[in-house]
Amino acid sequence: MPTIPAHDMPGYGLGRRVMVARWLTAWRDWSRACQRLTALHQEAPELETLVDRALELGTHGLFEVRASQVRSEILALAQQVAALEPQVIVEIGVYKGGTGLLWSHLARSLVLLCDLRSLHLESHLLRRFPPPGGPRVEVLRGDSHAPIFQASLRQQLQGRHIDFLFLDGDHSLDGIRQDFADFAPLVRPGGLIACHDIVPRQPFPTTQVHRFWEDLKAEGKYELTEYVEDWQQVGYGIGVIHWPG
Repeated sequence: MPTIPAHDMPGYGLGRRVMVARWLTAWRDWSRACQRLTALHQEAPELETLVDRALELGTHGLFEVRASQVRSEILALAQQVAALEPQVIVEIGVYKGGTGLLWSHLARSLVLLCDLRSLHLESHLLRRFPPPGGPRVEVLRGDSHAPIFQASLRQQLQGRHIDFLFLDGDHSLDGIRQDFADFAPLVRPGGLIACHDIVPRQPFPTTQVHRFWEDLKAEGKYELTEYVEDWQQVGYGIGVIHWPG
């Protein structure tokens, strides 16, 4: 099983005391998170406001909901996904659920949030993400490269195609290549696939998505769109693949 990249592990850099404190305040943080979600659903926000809530919902501890994204980049992607009017969205790599919150308000039928971590407690909150009448949210744990995980994902799809696939899990070159090879065929013709962290300057050597992205551009096989606020920035950047159809 691959190691979780440090920047994708919510507990990275936290001392043992801090982690224990999170468990001790879990019930209070759960209550606050539910209140924030209820308020969000009652607000029925426009897309820009929804993106802001995804970036920082105002929750804490084990139930902190936040997206590690540049606002201009994720907003542009959200607008493109919304225009697609997707039925099914799959995300590989959940982090703190911020982008999952966003997809749960854009999909019509099903959102699959997939991660290497168990998300045992967090999954209860993730399933509350959709507004009333929104899609069903399922949380899948496992190594995205493992056949048993891929079989579980296909079982959840029940023969349906993916409208939008967000790849933000294994950031190694081999990892992103494998995720693309395994899951891109499940995307419907005319659907979208997005990859995160495509800018060359990255804070961790394990983040190599930019090399995969450069290979795609060199191939010239797909129509591509890039959402990058500043190509000199450290980290981030979103690349979108328009799946042929």
